[in-house]
Amino acid sequence: MLRPAEKGGKSAGILENVLTDEGARHPWFRQLAEELPDHRRLRIVDHRLYDLIAPAGPLPGGALAIGHETRGIGGPEGEALTMAEWARDAAGVMPRIFAVNHHPEIVDRSRQMLVLQQKLDRGEVTREWFEDRARVLTETYPDDAADYRLHLTSDYTLMGPLRYQLYRQVRLRATALGLTPPLHEDELLQAQPVRPAAV
Repeated sequence: MLRPAEKGGKSAGILENVLTDEGARHPWFRQLAEELPDHRRLRIVDHRLYDLIAPAGPLPGGALAIGHETRGIGGPEGEALTMAEWARDAAGVMPRIFAVNHHPEIVDRSRQMLVLQQKLDRGEVTREWFEDRARVLTETYPDDAADYRLHLTSDYTLMGPLRYQLYRQVRLRATALGLTPPLHEDELLQAQPVRPAAV
């Protein structure tokens, strides 16, 4: 549903999502929870016009609610569903079909600003479009461990699952060709992700 005026309309900025109880117990997202200061709240880049409002009770089709919006940083959990899992890998750990309603691909804000400026310079976007997105990318916070926490969000809600599934496809293809792959994707689950130093 379109975000109503009483919720401030579009949700944009570096905000928070909160893991559900199911998300905090999930074998993959539990690792994220362990790295979060309060074990629940993760930083996100948001630019959301619509909310996904789930019906009360369990999600249909065996889907699992992983996260919800918060009503501002440090605020209570909101009603909008922001992360959901529909299927998991055979070992029961890694999400196989997973959706988020935030931007985990945005982690290097300075690089993203450069891309935005290039789009503006080439006339691909309007000044208004540029300024709207630039405002989100230039926000800072008193705690500003935000970039570190954005990396955590990206690692667990995009890069980790994507890396796992790519390694799996490479292993399956190599095996089909009679080759022995040097790494099984399950080994990635024990590897520590490379992250920037904490602020």
